[in-house]
Amino acid sequence: MDLRDLEKVLIRLNIPKDSYSIEEVADEALYLILDGLVWCVFYSERGRRTEPEYFSNKNNSCNYFLIRVKKELYFIKEVNNFKECVADVIIPSKCNLIFRT
Repeated sequence: MDLRDLEKVLIRLNIPKDSYSIEEVADEALYLILDGLVWCVFYSERGRRTEPEYFSNKNNSCNYFLIRVKKELYFIKEVNNFKECVADVIIPSKCNLIFRT
C-alpha cells in the first residue's frame, strides 16, 4: 500500500480528515510522516509525539497507520456510546450494546 492507496481507503471508510494527517504535522491527530530515513506513525498531542512507531518501508507504515486510525476511532465511538448510555438511561437499548445483559 502506498500513500495514495491509504488516502483512498481512509476516504472510503469515512475517516474524518481532522483525525489524521499524512506527511504534515500539526496537532491533535494521528500522523504518518517520513522522519529522516524511516516512516513514523504517532499521535500528536500538545505538540508532543506520543506512542511513536517506526518503519523501514512505506507499505508497513501505511498498513499500521490504517489499523491504528481505525482502532482510535472505534475507541472514540465506544466512549461516546457509553456517555449516551449513562446520560440517557431511559433508552436501555443503547446500553445493551455496551453491557451485555
